[in-house]
Amino acid sequence: LSLNIHHTNYEYDRFQDVATIYKDASNMITLGENFFNTTSRQDIKIYSGQTDLSIPLKDNGSLDLGVKGSMIDSKSNILQLITNNGTVITYSQNSGTFNYEENNYAAYFSLSKEWDDWSLTAGIRTEYTDAVGTFSTDPDPNAFDYFEVFPTSSIEHRFNDNHSLGLSYSRRIERPTYSDLNPFKFFFNDNSFVSGNPDLKPAITELATLSYTVNNAYTFELYYRDEQSTFSELVFQDNDLNQIIYRPSNLNQVVDYGFDFILYKPLTKHWTAYMITSIFHNEVEFFATQTDNSLQTNERWSFYGNAINYFTFLKDESLTANLSFLYISPYLEGSAEVAERTQVDIGFKKSFNEGKWILSLSANDIFLGSDYTVKNEYLDQDNQYYTRLDNRWIRLGLRFNFGNTRLSTNRSIKDLEERERLN
Repeated sequence: LSLNIHHTNYEYDRFQDVATIYKDASNMITLGENFFNTTSRQDIKIYSGQTDLSIPLKDNGSLDLGVKGSMIDSKSNILQLITNNGTVITYSQNSGTFNYEENNYAAYFSLSKEWDDWSLTAGIRTEYTDAVGTFSTDPDPNAFDYFEVFPTSSIEHRFNDNHSLGLSYSRRIERPTYSDLNPFKFFFNDNSFVSGNPDLKPAITELATLSYTVNNAYTFELYYRDEQSTFSELVFQDNDLNQIIYRPSNLNQVVDYGFDFILYKPLTKHWTAYMITSIFHNEVEFFATQTDNSLQTNERWSFYGNAINYFTFLKDESLTANLSFLYISPYLEGSAEVAERTQVDIGFKKSFNEGKWILSLSANDIFLGSDYTVKNEYLDQDNQYYTRLDNRWIRLGLRFNFGNTRLSTNRSIKDLEERERLN
């Protein structure tokens, strides 16, 4: 029997100061100027309590059940000031407060059982959620509630020590982050901004997987995933106002299916390889908000491959190294197509004095291949942007471990889905 009570108090302040000067083609004549600054603050309080009971059953079985309740209180405020002909005025369309409250109540039970060459797990989770969002400039609150049931099940059959077959199914929920629900705008410049969406709905995902494992080293998987109302940051261009708008939105449906191959195997005494490859097909349905809200569909086949090699050297294996290679082909992300990318990383680690001292050297994205382009092209939408990440670095580290390095802590931290939504 376990009891967990948790509280998080999260505060986030943000300030923007933007000055824009417009010049003619010769860069000699000033055509106009625009100055504004934005101050915002978000305070989030999370309270949760959970009780879990695990009951061992005879003949390699167990019954787990529990209840959980959580409360979220998020308060956001923003003030945007514009300088117009030397006079500072408040931009009322992007100033105000937004309060969001959410209560969630859930109960679950699961049963697991092993016998002969079979293992079975089945469970169900029920959930009731009510939430309300209130914007200071809108007298009508945005309130909603829902009750959902989430079953999970998996079954595995071991033919012998070297071959096993498994089948699993799950239905899960994902809720938007608190910042995505925040309706305020943050400007990159006069013509582009990111805006939250208080009308975001939770996403429901159903996933079925058929897997076959050989020698505990090779795994082959077929999967099918159906996502309803999943959210993604969509890019819209307003051709009348010449604006680019980045806005988290619910997609109508995302269906993807594919084949995965996973390898984890010692190839020699000093070399272990881990590899995962995936060939998959995506079909994305989304609403073209800027074009009569019509329903659009994108689809394509894509490939993902990641190979990581682990090496040990010297007689006492105190010198280790890892070399990894990542490749992602073009794939779909919401309404956009994301260009391909590659990344190569390498690292070395040497321990001294029975692990008291550890010297490490690592290099990330050696060939600077992780930057990519995101392109939206449908109906009257035609825009793209280039993402240049700060992924290329070299790091040298020296660590000293105090005390007995063989001791382990008994501290346990329970992961909270409510905390994950902070970012």
